[in-house]
Amino acid sequence: MRLFGPDVSHFQSEVDWAKVAEHGESFGACKATEGLSATDPRFAHNWAGMKKAGIDVRIAYHYGHTESSARGQADHFLSTVGPVAAGDVLCLDAEDVCEASKTVSRKKTATWVTGFLDRVVSVSGLSPHRVLVYTGQWWWDPRTGKSKAAASYPLWVSDYSNDPPHLPAGWKDYVLHQFTSKDHVPGVPTRVDRSSFNGSMDELRKLAGLNGVTVADPDVQTTFDNNALRVPNLDNLTFNARNEDVRALQAQLVARGFSVEVTGFYGDQTKTAVAAFQKSRPELDSDPDGLMGPVTLRLLFE
Repeated sequence: MRLFGPDVSHFQSEVDWAKVAEHGESFGACKATEGLSATDPRFAHNWAGMKKAGIDVRIAYHYGHTESSARGQADHFLSTVGPVAAGDVLCLDAEDVCEASKTVSRKKTATWVTGFLDRVVSVSGLSPHRVLVYTGQWWWDPRTGKSKAAASYPLWVSDYSNDPPHLPAGWKDYVLHQFTSKDHVPGVPTRVDRSSFNGSMDELRKLAGLNGVTVADPDVQTTFDNNALRVPNLDNLTFNARNEDVRALQAQLVARGFSVEVTGFYGDQTKTAVAAFQKSRPELDSDPDGLMGPVTLRLLFE
């Protein structure tokens, strides 16, 4: 059985996600941000609405403008979305047609896309398989010169004419196929973009970091990334250390909602994030020092 889901923005007005779920949609997507500062006015409603309706797999996307800072846009996107949960997927919508972006060279366009995606992975702590590129052969090939630079990221392909879809240069497979912009889905008051997932329900859940875990109560926000639940060795979590255990620590801090880049280096930024976590836990009586001890480690990974 094929799995389907709509993707919406403020153009769809007020979506009734409970009706969307009742219709049997397997996932949902919504626009979060655009460019350096714009936020979709319906994002908060849509993002929370999917979770409340029991749609476990939800996708937030950013409409990129390649003529301005990739890092700045990624940071704006992540700040708007906030802490990500198991089941959440992030996406770059790469189809910008504004005149200013058309002046950007093919090489710089491809570099911009990978810069955005790499920044999202670094700051969010998500596994790269939970960060998608939405684009189509019609845009990617002419605008990047058929670059293969972003092909390590999963593809959400736009193709309304072919099934299976024609893929942009670099990709040999895809995870989602947007096949129409004019579908009807109960709960969505206008015609809407709709996509199918290229795989089974188990594969969809794995893509979204659910790994077979069923979210029993849609009103409970799960704030742990299942890819980050490996408990690191305390001996490796010292200030100025650089290793994979530090990376696991940073990913868990991000999953808990604390701001830190996932670099594998325990520097001042990580120390500040650990201190913020320590301050948030009344069980820790001493002043927060940003250094890892056995109690802090246990509480962070409980």
